[in-house]
Amino acid sequence: MRFLYPSPLPHTNLSYSTIPKRSKFATLACAATTSALVHQKNNKIICSVMQFILTSITFMLVYQECQHSPTRLSDRELRHTHVPCKLSKFEDGGHFLYYENGNENQDFDFSGVSLHHGFGASSLSFLPSLQLICEGVNARCVYAPDAEGFGFGSRSRRSRSRQQQSPFQNQNQNHKPVIIIGHSMGCREALRVAASTTGSSKKIVLLVAPAIIKKKIQQKKTLRFPSRLKSLITLMLYPPFRLLIKRIVASERFWRSGLSKAMTGGVVSDDVVQRYRLPSLVQGWERGLFDFVTRKGKDSGNEGGKGGWELLSSVASETGTRVIILHGKEDSIINVRNSKKLIEGNDQIELVELEGVGHVPHEEDVNLFVDCVKKVCN
Repeated sequence: MRFLYPSPLPHTNLSYSTIPKRSKFATLACAATTSALVHQKNNKIICSVMQFILTSITFMLVYQECQHSPTRLSDRELRHTHVPCKLSKFEDGGHFLYYENGNENQDFDFSGVSLHHGFGASSLSFLPSLQLICEGVNARCVYAPDAEGFGFGSRSRRSRSRQQQSPFQNQNQNHKPVIIIGHSMGCREALRVAASTTGSSKKIVLLVAPAIIKKKIQQKKTLRFPSRLKSLITLMLYPPFRLLIKRIVASERFWRSGLSKAMTGGVVSDDVVQRYRLPSLVQGWERGLFDFVTRKGKDSGNEGGKGGWELLSSVASETGTRVIILHGKEDSIINVRNSKKLIEGNDQIELVELEGVGHVPHEEDVNLFVDCVKKVCN
């Protein structure tokens, strides 16, 4: 079943448009005039040429950014005009995918499934497998939120300060089991959700290629900067960061090249590339990503000050909780050896190695991934 639009959103431009020849000549003329004024007293030819080249590039980038930059959609347009997906829902400034299986009176084996994507992705990465997982394990619903700083969620500071709660969290009156799945960096968020989920008789936590290192985080003395100095440094870093990241992510070649390294065989379909590029349409998404990267003293994978490995051990030791690691044998991003180290000396964590897939098995081989989830959950 296809939930995405068959083509990129209407009347939008995902990449930078080419600068017209007339505008390019005008920009070069402005750059030449500026260079001449700056170096009118300088007789060094090499220095003048370098100054002209740098000035030309700067003028060209600024002009293209102002007149030919990729399309950006406001929160209102995303909610009402250009909804990313038929399963998309917006709540408290956040975006998530939600699918219900049948009616509420049906006898389900699981209360719900929660899916948490990895770094650089969005909830759309689980779109091909979302419905199949829900129906395969006979769950009431599936919930896949966008992580903070990624996806289609609002980039306003007020909205980002609110944490989304899964629809079955703390509302499981029948004490049905729940399934929580995390991929790569999203494994930490999955563990955090598992640690905070109550009201269930059983929890199954599936970690797909977890980006977790088996070591305890030691408290080290760090150099603290005054808040004003920190704000000044952040203010200086953001403009070049915004221009650089915006250009990189707008390129289809960037996503295709990066995803080809994560997938076995290096073949990436246009649908997969589109699912990763579409979130760049969100207005102000660069700010959200920048705040996520530069945030200090707040790890999205921590719960109660615990590091990723400590949180994994804590969740695995809970009564009625199963923790299973799924890892593709061909993973070139996070080697399967890392998952083998995580289960060493810990009988409460299981490992299932997947044949013929790499870092993103839920997108490389959907049927294999869904069959594996059904097998370990049933």
